[in-house]
Amino acid sequence: DFSLWQEANNINTQHFSRLTTINAKESPSSSHSTHSNPFFYCYVDASWIDPTKKAGIGWILVDAHGKHLIKGSSSIEPTNTALEAEAKALLEAVLQVKRLNYHQVTFCGDSTSLYRCLEEAGKQCHPPHGHMEIQSYLEDIVELAAIDFRFKFVGRNVNFLADALAKQARTVESAYVISW
Repeated sequence: DFSLWQEANNINTQHFSRLTTINAKESPSSSHSTHSNPFFYCYVDASWIDPTKKAGIGWILVDAHGKHLIKGSSSIEPTNTALEAEAKALLEAVLQVKRLNYHQVTFCGDSTSLYRCLEEAGKQCHPPHGHMEIQSYLEDIVELAAIDFRFKFVGRNVNFLADALAKQARTVESAYVISW
């Protein structure tokens, strides 16, 4: 049993190393960023069908070595757009990670417009603007993030765990669940 556990752990560690390499390659600015070596990564996603159906959100916090620390997921009330669902997912992840007293966290997601907007806001040190449908979410996220949290766009192939949590939460309409 122990040898099976070791083998599975090695596979997971190797898989995360590949994901971290992919993550770094996907963002051309990652090598120029002053916050490219955080202590934790939080992968966040939403699953959205249409404005009449519940959406799902999911997030997973991992350390710099890829060890899964904590995850959360929930179905949420219908949102007008997928972008709004993504913003709600990120806000919820930021709130929970902050409540749990984690610091130096980079939040990663596959919503291009949301994460690129937050990356730019971080570089320019001002609240993001331009997305009126999610402006209040953006302002709340930036205020909660302060100097302790960062944001990074990643491709869907890197964000598959958060995606799976969000889809499952939407499909089964689950209440909010946080697990270690």
